[in-house]
Amino acid sequence: MKKLLALMLMTMLTATYSWGYVTINVTYNGTDAFETALEAIQNDDTSTTTDPDNNTVTYKRAYTTANNSDDHGNGEEKLKLVVTLGTGANFDKNAVRVLNNYLSDRRWGIYREIDLTACTTLTTLPDGAFQGRDLVRIWSMPSTITTIGNNAFERCEEATSITFGTGSSAITSVGNWAFNNCKKLTSINLDNCTSIGNNAFGNCSSFTSLSLPAITTVPSDAFNGMKINGNLSLPGVTTVNGWAFSRCTANSLTVGTEGTTLTLSEGAFRNSSIPTITLYDTSVIPAYCFA
Repeated sequence: MKKLLALMLMTMLTATYSWGYVTINVTYNGTDAFETALEAIQNDDTSTTTDPDNNTVTYKRAYTTANNSDDHGNGEEKLKLVVTLGTGANFDKNAVRVLNNYLSDRRWGIYREIDLTACTTLTTLPDGAFQGRDLVRIWSMPSTITTIGNNAFERCEEATSITFGTGSSAITSVGNWAFNNCKKLTSINLDNCTSIGNNAFGNCSSFTSLSLPAITTVPSDAFNGMKINGNLSLPGVTTVNGWAFSRCTANSLTVGTEGTTLTLSEGAFRNSSIPTITLYDTSVIPAYCFA
């Protein structure tokens, strides 16, 4: 009987202290209305409201008294935010700013997933778009994005997935420090990207693959401190700038293609831990290149 009571008590505690995973749907109909709609999400039971600007907000909050160190000690459930477009609405950089400001205030909850796939009017992620939003694990962006601004996802340290639609992405440009310190990100589709910025992938430590077949220049510090648990091939590259792969770790690295000329800069591979590096058609090894 004592064992049965103990088991029942454990079951009750498990139910009492369980964590919810709740989806919140917001329809975007303009920046001001979007801000109002986001702030309307309160600590109520399941509810649907329509604000004066016809933003439909559906939310469900079910607070528990749990204290989980994974959530920095905050007693809140894990949330997923899905944003859809109202008729004729234009989700742009100002909408991104409103969303980023909202996510920075943890009074509204601990968001684990952000889904903007329906926001197909968005073509550019502005500088610092979601910089430092370090609790979000899954970012689902629209397939229409072609440009990722400087520091867009910098220090999104819990992000394990950042996608831009399905299949090949439309992204052609990645800014400086765009994914720097995304320590749990394992891969990203940039098959059509032709330009990446300084320190774009610096200190990323969980990548298992990365495909950048279209870039021609590796800028300074682009992969500085990056750890790739696999192989990295950059067949289109003709220029590697200073410290581009400094402190980089990978199983192997191939840069350039046979028949093209490859130009290296000082310290390009300094302090790297890459057992096999294949460089095509380079005649000059600058100072500290492999030191």
